[in-house]
Amino acid sequence: MVKGRIRIGKVHYRRSHEDLHMVLLLFFLVYFVGIFIFHIIEGWTFLDSAYFVTATITTIGYGDFVPVTSLGKLLTIFFAWIGVSTGFFLIFKISEWRKTHIDELLRKGLKK
Repeated sequence: MVKGRIRIGKVHYRRSHEDLHMVLLLFFLVYFVGIFIFHIIEGWTFLDSAYFVTATITTIGYGDFVPVTSLGKLLTIFFAWIGVSTGFFLIFKISEWRKTHIDELLRKGLKK
């Protein structure tokens, strides 16, 4: 009975670890695609585009860089929804992985 629990814990830990990698990959894909798109559409430098994307994803929104083209404004609406959602999902997966990792360490510590 105890072995089944530990085995399930290891499987869950491994799955949580793989999920975290996938979400990290998705987050950085959204991040870098956003930088590239705003660089092309708005004509900003890569640094300015990264600054805008970071301010948008983190919901800070300083307002010093704003899209001026209609396409840029439209893409900002979609990008804000996708970017913020992906960012929050990443935070959730990090906390889930951390909890699973700590549970696994506690199990190992209690076994000794």
